[in-house]
Amino acid sequence: MTIQLISNRTDAEGFTANRFLEYATDWLPGHADSTDLSGVIASGVKLFGYRVQDIDTVCFLAPRVAPVLNLLRPVPIRGEAGEVTNSVRLSSLLLAIEVKSHDPRGVRFEANQCFVRYSRGGIETWHNATEQSISQAHSLKQYLSDSGLNRVFVANFIFFPNLGEIDLPQGRNNFLSASMSSRRIFTKICEMVSPSRFGDHSYLNCCRKDDIQKLFDVQIFRKSTPTALDRAKIDRISAGSDELSSLVTLLGKGLVILRGRGGAGKTITLLQLAYQSYQESGSRFLFLTYNRVLAADVRRLLYFMGLSGALECGGIKVETVMHFMYRVGRFAGLDATDESLEARYDSLLGELKELFCNSNFSRNDLVELLADHADDLLFDYILIDEGQDWLAQEIDVLCSCYGASRLIVADGVDQLIRGPRARWTKNLLPGQFHTVELKKSLRLKSNLTDFANNFSERIGLSDWAIERNQHVLGGRVMVCVGELEDHKDLLHGVMEDQQRLGNEVVDMMFLGKSSVTSFNGVERSELSCRVERLGFEFWDGILRSTRDDFVTSDKVRVLRYESARGLEGWTIICVELDLYFDIRVKQLQRSRDGLSEISARKEVSSFLMMLFTRPIDTLIINVNSADSYLTSILRSLHLKNPDVIDWLEAVQ
Repeated sequence: MTIQLISNRTDAEGFTANRFLEYATDWLPGHADSTDLSGVIASGVKLFGYRVQDIDTVCFLAPRVAPVLNLLRPVPIRGEAGEVTNSVRLSSLLLAIEVKSHDPRGVRFEANQCFVRYSRGGIETWHNATEQSISQAHSLKQYLSDSGLNRVFVANFIFFPNLGEIDLPQGRNNFLSASMSSRRIFTKICEMVSPSRFGDHSYLNCCRKDDIQKLFDVQIFRKSTPTALDRAKIDRISAGSDELSSLVTLLGKGLVILRGRGGAGKTITLLQLAYQSYQESGSRFLFLTYNRVLAADVRRLLYFMGLSGALECGGIKVETVMHFMYRVGRFAGLDATDESLEARYDSLLGELKELFCNSNFSRNDLVELLADHADDLLFDYILIDEGQDWLAQEIDVLCSCYGASRLIVADGVDQLIRGPRARWTKNLLPGQFHTVELKKSLRLKSNLTDFANNFSERIGLSDWAIERNQHVLGGRVMVCVGELEDHKDLLHGVMEDQQRLGNEVVDMMFLGKSSVTSFNGVERSELSCRVERLGFEFWDGILRSTRDDFVTSDKVRVLRYESARGLEGWTIICVELDLYFDIRVKQLQRSRDGLSEISARKEVSSFLMMLFTRPIDTLIINVNSADSYLTSILRSLHLKNPDVIDWLEAVQ
């Protein structure tokens, strides 16, 4: 019998997972020498894309032979009026366990409801842990149903590592203490999840027998390991420095702006600041971005770090700004349903601004709103990604809710997609904000930095430059002319080099201008179909249905150009970049009367600088035509630097 423990946590959630491993070992005796998988216990479970995304601990047990366990007291048998049993066979059991590490002073019980005390951002609130536990079970059940397992029963419990059994209310409830014995714990479970009678025995079942293996195979029960690039980012986020310590001292003393070009490490610096503050004082941060793919990437990284962002313990919670604004609107009583969000987002922002700026909405009303929805809204600080591209009304709402002094903004200087440059300091006086310039490349190897600087100079972006990092040498640029499929052998050779250096498949990223269509009734992006024909397994980040998914290390990433901001890869492949460039130039000229072709090209080239600062080691630029404007620029750079930029014509 093997019970797999999936946990990289050393906090209360990690303790709980190990405690339930001890309980499970007691419940499943005599199977220690078997190699059959009988259970999985996972801490810090992430349900990406669901209403409740964090479950502290999930325990699934399904031994091949159901052991008979004697209870401390009789429990009712399901569907058998008046019938009880003193022993139960454990056939299968699935638990969603919420962990509350408060001491008795921070917990109160009202009937079978549990409330725990939190203090964040100067606001104290009592949070309903019972409702949270129920919501976790519902999200897990929905996740399993979406995975094809729609007849699974999930039992929800609240576990208190720092309360004794004497501190818990008597009677039938779902409250568990670390001081309880394994037999008492199992008895409590059977009281809440009544066993069923089959023949002469009573059984505890959460699913049908033919669903057991399917349950073991779901993503949350697969052990994921970070790639070499993940580990490098984790090391950077975790590493302290005197410079970082000085930045942490600015938190709460005014708006903090981290300003830098692409590749200067703005997103990593945001996470470094948050991590150090969390380590020092248990601060809770909200990381906001409008890029769903980046949100999923940051969640994946924080998962490997064991950083949850829970209300109780602090850390970093990740959201997209649109869904955050939707929640604020819904909690404030506005019309903000999932279905209407995108269609009426601008009007929702206007309604939120009017509400918070209305003199009838007092400070006490705001405190009550944040406290009543503490898990979603109560934070010490807010991290703003790609702040240069935020909408004015989004800024107004955030400043109204939290105040400018609790915001840390990553400003990408010239990476604009959504509209005019955001003005975060428009209502602030000198001394109420602090700007930190990030000038050195932290991502790009030296040759890639030189290429980016040379391209910006050649294209006429006189104000664009990033400092070379002399500690990260090397890197290469390849320009592939013609159909990408004609360079298939080259791409596989690059992948082999990438893996030989210790990187994973996921560290290669294909970027393009892809549309979405239906192939044999299945929604697919055109770019993912091309990548598949090239012989790569892929994760399709272009589809709305998959953008929030956990990306496994055995698939390349496929994204639209606009979704690449904030992301990085060992190898970046820009597909048909010259066609994309020409289309964007024409779109700009059509949308702005009198805009010259030269000005439009410079503006689009500024966006290209973001793409050219995504790779760490290898940048592959695929151009469709040998005669396009962009191709001519790249050819001139190749002739000037042939040792750095390879020129590859398709072999006919």
